Amino acid sequence: MTRVRALYEDTAVPVAEIARLAGVTERTLYKYAAKGAWRKRYAVKPRGEAAACANRGRRWQRAEGHAAAKGAGGRFIARAEADQPVARGIKALDPDGAARAAIACAAASLRHARAHRTARAKADAALVWEARRRAIDAVSSAMEVYNRFRITRSRARSPAERAHDEVMEALFVSQIETAVVALKDLED
Repeated sequence: MTRVRALYEDTAVPVAEIARLAGVTERTLYKYAAKGAWRKRYAVKPRGEAAACANRGRRWQRAEGHAAAKGAGGRFIARAEADQPVARGIKALDPDGAARAAIACAAASLRHARAHRTARAKADAALVWEARRRAIDAVSSAMEVYNRFRITRSRARSPAERAHDEVMEALFVSQIETAVVALKDLED
């Protein structure tokens, strides 16, 4: 900024050229000149009270059909870098501290990832354990229903009833086998 100020105050380089070199608009450069109380480039003669009265209360207006190029706002940076992140606060004043903070953040991120993996593994183990418990319950329930069926149907009278019982028994056995296969799949 010192070099830009020196160009503005001490040379006859046009303001448009200085603004282009700095990567900002002319208006932004003039704002910095006013804000920083830079020395005026040209002596301005007073125009009289009539001109001052005519201009009083008027606001600056952009020429019709003209849109100013967008600068970086209040920061004095090149227009091309306008959308880039800018260090603020202690990061801008203490690069070593910013580096230490970045290392600490990376370490915290690794700890978080490790804790997340551990928690995920515990959750997965709990899900597998619950699935095994349900499979064991399914096998036990199927065995209980099958045993009740055999006890109640042990005194079947006719051959047709006995044939029907064999079909039902085959269905119960297939249910039990399916539950056992599901349980074995969970053990792997």
